[in-house]
Amino acid sequence: MMKNRMTQGLAVVVPSVLLSLLTPEQTHAQSREELKAQIEAYRAEVFRGAAVFLDASRSEKERVAAVRGHATFYDPRQIEDCVRVARNLRESGGIRAEALGKLFPYLQADTALVGDILSWVRDADTPQPLRKAALDTTRGFANSFLGMVQAREQILSTMRRLTADADPEFREAAFALLCGHGDSYAQKLLAAGLEDPTRALLPPEKSVALLGLSLHGDFYPTLYKVMLSPPNAATRLECIRLLGGYKEAQPTILGYLQGRQEPEDVRLAAAGTLNANAPEKFADYVGPVVADEDSPENVRLYGIQAELLRRGESADSERRRPDEFDRVVRELSVASSSDLVRRSARGYVEKLQLR
Repeated sequence: MMKNRMTQGLAVVVPSVLLSLLTPEQTHAQSREELKAQIEAYRAEVFRGAAVFLDASRSEKERVAAVRGHATFYDPRQIEDCVRVARNLRESGGIRAEALGKLFPYLQADTALVGDILSWVRDADTPQPLRKAALDTTRGFANSFLGMVQAREQILSTMRRLTADADPEFREAAFALLCGHGDSYAQKLLAAGLEDPTRALLPPEKSVALLGLSLHGDFYPTLYKVMLSPPNAATRLECIRLLGGYKEAQPTILGYLQGRQEPEDVRLAAAGTLNANAPEKFADYVGPVVADEDSPENVRLYGIQAELLRRGESADSERRRPDEFDRVVRELSVASSSDLVRRSARGYVEKLQLR
């Protein structure tokens, strides 16, 4: 009888999975015979546990405990039986979820099982443990090169459907996967929710953060508008972090950095995004903050260390001509009222050999 695709694939997958359990030191230090004995011993241990798990006459607690510690199965027949357990409607959702969790290494060899998993994710009536396991499996598979080559369109289509799911955990997972792949459908839905909160499918701070996974310039105006009139502090912070490269927003963000009335987390976020997106101007932007003894210590330290990192990597000829920022830090190395700022400034002066 001809073997199915999964069984054929196992001939390659199983040995590689087993070998992956060994450290490089083990593979070099041990003889071939010792390695083989170690693999066979582990394989026998997993085989015994899998036999208990696949025995439907045992209690669910006993079955799960028998394989708790084993990431997958290695015997081809047991793997096929595990697939049948995952599909068996008479099994509990917990057992089916446990079975599915053991099958991840073999999904590339079974396109039909991938289809089943996606159907379990889509169907809100799927037992919750199995549906959650199917979602986790889908996310893992989508993050693998082979997964997206094999089932890209099916995965993305399923995730687009989940953006309207009644369960917020599934909605967020769907948006995260889609935005991570730059999916414009998901991004437009999130932007629409930020423009009109009555259409929002996720909390605003999560919508902004997920847009940032693969941010298109088209969404900058929306994020800028939200930053100026944020629904909450967390959303404002997320917008600041993303808008440092948007020229229209930079003056406002600079005001946040230098604004004494702004909370420390806002000033730190502003410093971080301006440092990343306007490095050539950052010393001018952060210099007055570093010099201000009333500014938050962490913001001042960030400014000194960011410039030290940048200038320390420059050519000697560029570092030998002190500028205004160097002068400020040199003075702080002697006179700052903050011990941490004084020490950080001293390190800056010594590293850059300022005279």
